[in-house]
Amino acid sequence: MAPESALLLRELNHRVKNNLQIIQSIVSLQASRKDTTHILEDIEGNIQAISLAYDKLTYQDSHDSIHLQDYLGTLLEHLIHAGDRLVQFETEIPALQIDIRKAVTLGLIVTECYNNSAKYAFDAHVTKPRFSIHCSVKDDLQLLMTISDNGRGFSPENTSGIGLELIDSLCKNSFHTTPRFYSEQGARTEISIPL
Repeated sequence: MAPESALLLRELNHRVKNNLQIIQSIVSLQASRKDTTHILEDIEGNIQAISLAYDKLTYQDSHDSIHLQDYLGTLLEHLIHAGDRLVQFETEIPALQIDIRKAVTLGLIVTECYNNSAKYAFDAHVTKPRFSIHCSVKDDLQLLMTISDNGRGFSPENTSGIGLELIDSLCKNSFHTTPRFYSEQGARTEISIPL
């Protein structure tokens, strides 16, 4: 085997191993919940987020980064079409390439935020559910991502749930940062990551 092919194969094996470890951690965290009604749907959504990122990578010239705007837009479409309720979504994401590992983590965070919104935020009082992702790049090369919905916000008993714990863990382990959660006119999660 040529040295370049061997290097690519090692890189592929490393990426597969890392993603399987992420899935294993998510399954362990989800299995610890008392209510496991939606556990398979949640795990399926997380696997879809990882798969979609690598699918996007396959059709680009780059071998280690993808277009964040295209990836998150497509991911949101998949999440919304898989649900049983019509949810409007809006995105404001700059056209930038981002490392595949960072993109996968952001995709998992978006998936978890969307699942939380679909399960808890959009009750009968929300007639036009809306889910939003807004990103901007700061001067210090930080990506600020705000994920929000127009639902009922976080209830006091749900501020330490498995979903928020997963988001917190992904941010700390992958980006060495702490997400901020707000409950004003719906739920809002803010994340700042280095580019």
